[in-house]
Amino acid sequence: MGRRMHAGIPEGYKETPIGVIPEEWEIIKLGNKNHFKVIMGQSPSSSTYNARGNGLPFLQGNADFGFIYPHPSLYCSNPQKIAEENDILISVRAPVGEVNLSPEKVCIGRGLSAIRPKNGTSTRFYFHYLKSRLSDFNKLSSGSTFKAINKADIESYLVPFPPRPEQRKIAAILSSVDAAIQETDAIIAQTEQVKQGLMQELLTKGIGHTEFQETPVGRIPVGWTVVKLKICLEERKELSTPPHNERRYIGLEHFDSGASSFSRSDDGKDVKSNCSQFKKGDLLYGKLRPYLDKAAVSKFTGICSTEVVVFKVLGIMLSELLISHFHSTKFIQYTNKNSYGTKMPRTSAKIVGEFKVPLPPLSEQQKIAAILSSFDDRLEAEKEHRSRLETVKKGLMQILLTGKKRVKVDGHE
Repeated sequence: MGRRMHAGIPEGYKETPIGVIPEEWEIIKLGNKNHFKVIMGQSPSSSTYNARGNGLPFLQGNADFGFIYPHPSLYCSNPQKIAEENDILISVRAPVGEVNLSPEKVCIGRGLSAIRPKNGTSTRFYFHYLKSRLSDFNKLSSGSTFKAINKADIESYLVPFPPRPEQRKIAAILSSVDAAIQETDAIIAQTEQVKQGLMQELLTKGIGHTEFQETPVGRIPVGWTVVKLKICLEERKELSTPPHNERRYIGLEHFDSGASSFSRSDDGKDVKSNCSQFKKGDLLYGKLRPYLDKAAVSKFTGICSTEVVVFKVLGIMLSELLISHFHSTKFIQYTNKNSYGTKMPRTSAKIVGEFKVPLPPLSEQQKIAAILSSFDDRLEAEKEHRSRLETVKKGLMQILLTGKKRVKVDGHE
């Protein structure tokens, strides 16, 4: 029978500086040289940087981090500090605490540290554990304007140390969810790529046309016309002042770049500033930094940041086609070129309204919209699936990495 440390501690568990864990688990520091090696990055001379593939892939910080592995864009011909394949990479400069795994031998700059598990210690277990403890490293970071952690901070950090077979089993469970997430990401990326190519084809060539005409926006089917967006949209200028009560709120942070709808929002009652009002079916466009490609058609009524332009769709062009034009390369280039302000470039409803687009007959618009909507429906379903997987993974991390739920190893709990 397991012993109890004090009331409230389940049998078989113990109280430790990092919380309640199974009695068989130990607590060690990342500086424990029997189990880990910590390598702090060091930036080589900038004269050794290159994009030609000369030397080792170079990671200065977490800018190139991906879901699990980074995607280096630079190389270094004279590396000073090196991370080996499968070392855990942790960001030591703001933003502090982000982690990835090294996909191969890489050069690491001063924005990163490498943690190398030793003697059978599971790399994947500690990758997942450290990923779940991001807030701890944020709290450890020092500096008023530029947050950072040092080697002593990392080496003194306490972590649980389950028996190695249990480490590996927990890591395998969490990695299987990661694999499902990556597979979903690949489907989303492929669907978006196909949709983008098809969208360009449909918006300029239509369906089944054989005769074309030259216009200010390029070659389009005979029977189509060219209009400015201000013919199709009208800016909605309805303000809302606090308190905003129970209405849903959209800020720039709620847009996903390139997405045509919203996957999240906040409660308007918590917003203290003036807002713009929008209605279901309105097209919302983020006017700050237009290169970020933030535009979506709302499926609900609510309020939004005044950095968002609210457009009422007038019915001359269907919203499915309008939002596709907003996400087009030509439109993004146009708004970038015509933005104002250097540090915080913005565009405006007036500038947007001057953009010219081809206008098909309504019957053909409906056919094009049906095709584009089928892709949007699939993308939305895959993104919802990914969100569910993330929720599952978060729940598993909370119970497995702390030992609240034990895993069976060799027939034993």
